[in-house]
Amino acid sequence: MKRGIFLILFLLVFVVGCNQQFESEKSQELQENIIGENADVSGVAYQSYTKEAYETALNEGKFVFLNFYANWCPICKMERPDIVNALKGISGEDLVALEVNYNDDQTDENEKALAKKFGVTYQHTKVIVDSNEKELFRTLESLNKDKLKEKIVNSLL
Repeated sequence: MKRGIFLILFLLVFVVGCNQQFESEKSQELQENIIGENADVSGVAYQSYTKEAYETALNEGKFVFLNFYANWCPICKMERPDIVNALKGISGEDLVALEVNYNDDQTDENEKALAKKFGVTYQHTKVIVDSNEKELFRTLESLNKDKLKEKIVNSLL
């Protein structure tokens, strides 16, 4: 009886571990396919966060859209295509869009500091700041591409 319970627990741990590895690899592949290093989305570059890209955008007087993303979060994964599509057609002259790793295995110290600076305590938080780092918009809400595009454009006015 104990042997059977042990075997069931072992198989459960094995299956869960394999699934997590598969999901992590699938998430990485999706990230590379959607954002790449600097995927151009009709004038708005949606790119992985780097401190340099963020500071450059601020120094150039641009607005910055920050999407705090966790590779283990199903909501984050579901929202990514809508975010990319919302950015299509928005002028890239005044806006930089950055995907910031949040509380996952790819989060670095700069991303942790940025989340702390803006008081982000939850993945799939979307924030827009101006060049003075004044927050213009924040939501945890899952918005479809049209609603998100509207919110972004209205924040830039």
